[in-house]
Formats: sequence, C-alpha cells, structure tokens
Amino acid sequence: MIKSFIEKLRALPEAQRKMIFLMVMTIVAMIMIFTLAQSTKNNVTQVQNSIRSIDFPEIPAPNFGGVSDSIYNESTMDISEEIFLKMDGEGF
Repeated sequence: MIKSFIEKLRALPEAQRKMIFLMVMTIVAMIMIFTLAQSTKNNVTQVQNSIRSIDFPEIPAPNFGGVSDSIYNESTMDISEEIFLKMDGEGF
C-alpha cells in the first residue's frame, strides 16, 4: 500500500510533488506550533501557580539617611536640599 503510494508520487511531475511536499510540511508545522502553544500555556500556568504558593516575606523600605516623606515640605525646601543637609555632616 505505502509502496504503491510512493510510486504514484514519483510518477507525478516535479511541480506537483513540490506542491504536495509544501502542503504536508505546512500541516506538520501547524500541528507543531499548536502543540508548542499548548505546552507553553500549560508551563506558564504551572509557573504562575508555583509563584502564587510562595509566601514572600515583607521587605521593609530602607530609610535613606533619616530622610522620610513626613519631613519633606515643598514650601520650605526641595528634597535634594534636605538630603544634602542630612548627608553634609556624614560625608558621601
């Protein structure tokens, strides 16, 4: 059966053989892309579930030289001036 099919393909003109080859390769490529997309989707879902299950500790925000939002006042000075004044005695 397969042997007779191959013989029929060999008997066809080269242009038709190329067309059949391209169609078969296109179908195979589409199947591979679909399989890859499904696999990627499943892997991303597994990674998302793994990340959600991790209990990350709370990381406190650093205090930059004692400068905080509470002492920043737009009417008196710029924050860069305030940082400079705080750091002036300690050096850079």
